[in-house]
Amino acid sequence: MKKQYSLLLFLLLLSIMIVGCSSIKVREEEILDVDTIEKYIKEQKHDQGFDYLRFVKIEMEESQILFNKTTVEQREDKYLANIVYRLKIRNITSSNIKIHYTLYIPKEFAERFVIGERVFNLFVDGVEIKPNKSLNIGHGTLIRHYKLLSQEEKEIFNKYKDIVYLVLSINDKKVYLKVTPD
Repeated sequence: MKKQYSLLLFLLLLSIMIVGCSSIKVREEEILDVDTIEKYIKEQKHDQGFDYLRFVKIEMEESQILFNKTTVEQREDKYLANIVYRLKIRNITSSNIKIHYTLYIPKEFAERFVIGERVFNLFVDGVEIKPNKSLNIGHGTLIRHYKLLSQEEKEIFNKYKDIVYLVLSINDKKVYLKVTPD
């Protein structure tokens, strides 16, 4: 009798796991590498005939470096800092649009300086933006402290710190973009 209950419990848990895992949603653009995105941008591999500029206006601020006070004494961390990226995606149409985005840090920057996340993806199911409204996006990640960089590294840092790659889906139409502050 005890074996039957154990077997029944095992089968119940197994069926719950199978049903639960089958409902997990994965978007195909989630795991693209930066080289692929750069290639898609170069080839203008967007959905055929899709002009994202008719739907949205994208603005990016210069990235911000935050020197955290993480010690008990509230002194600046000598080894790590944060970089924060801020974008605004404005719906310029007269109707609601549904967007999904994935934000990537350039490989040249990420491989040398980033210790934390390199890809940012929220709203897996997308988010709806009403006419003339904006979605404000802010993402931060841990980086090596600027003061510890060599002169050559600082030049590379400054060259790439204000660049992000954006895979943007608007009403299920995709576009691949390199975004910088205006």
